[in-house]
Amino acid sequence: MTDSQPARQSQRMVLALIFGGLVLWGAYVAIGAFLYNRNPWRPLIIMTSVGLFLGIWLLLLWSRSRRLPPKIGD
Repeated sequence: MTDSQPARQSQRMVLALIFGGLVLWGAYVAIGAFLYNRNPWRPLIIMTSVGLFLGIWLLLLWSRSRRLPPKIGD
């Protein structure tokens, strides 16, 4: 195991925690929007927006990782 692998794993863990937090926040807002007037479209729109945001973010991270040269030892 090289020195960069634990650092990469910790970066992925932080990213997973951020993504999980954003999904939980989106669910919280979606539940509140539904309870406001029982309109089923509101939570759907909110969760779709959260999903699109996270998907675009993942796409940008993926494209950045493909452009960066590989580190020595990977």
